[in-house]
Amino acid sequence: MSSWVRAGEEFGQPGRVRRLGPAIPAAVIAMALLVGLVVGRFTAPSSTIMRTVPLAPGSTNVESGVPVGYQHTRPGAVDAATAYAVTLNGPIVFDAAAMKAAEDVIATPDYRGPLEEQTAKALQALDSAYGVRSNASMGVTPAVRLVPVAYRLESYNPLEARVSIWAVWLIAEEGILAPQQAWMTTQLALRWLGDWKLSSSGSHPGPVPQPPQEAVDQQSIPLPAPLTGQYQEYHHVSG
Repeated sequence: MSSWVRAGEEFGQPGRVRRLGPAIPAAVIAMALLVGLVVGRFTAPSSTIMRTVPLAPGSTNVESGVPVGYQHTRPGAVDAATAYAVTLNGPIVFDAAAMKAAEDVIATPDYRGPLEEQTAKALQALDSAYGVRSNASMGVTPAVRLVPVAYRLESYNPLEARVSIWAVWLIAEEGILAPQQAWMTTQLALRWLGDWKLSSSGSHPGPVPQPPQEAVDQQSIPLPAPLTGQYQEYHHVSG
């Protein structure tokens, strides 16, 4: 089995788990962050597309397109949170039925309804604004992916865990939309129910890497948390 986490990773002393407050679910926050960037219209094919979902690091099975079956450990919690974030921010966002099936697998029973309701409303709003899934006749398929960069295990105990993930969300459409990106930090709260399940989630923009500048500002600017050692680098290893 492989894992996103380095062998022998030191997680420090996590604090007490706290439930995240109301927030837009991780599945759609990245799309919302692109509102000011997208100038084209999203499209989706009208026919059903069969996708082969590979096993994500740390998982042992795939259910409804979601890698599942994680170790009841700190690395297992990180693996689960990462896989869920990647899944919910990938091509599945353009398939309402597949998204609902994935949410049913990922979420705890008490969070399943709120997650599905919030996701449906957000996707409906995005569709109204930018035409998501409404130009199927054009036959253009969007490329969309969440790329995790670094993570932090905020808290952990055998029953619950909370993981923050710094990632970049990418989307493009050939001939319609040039590649766009949205940097974000996603927080996922997990609960152990025979496997790690999503019990709450939320995201906020950034930090966003700045392009090189010829004139370097002499003013001291504090580094964002993901670049100060507070977050761990992802490292796919065998174990």
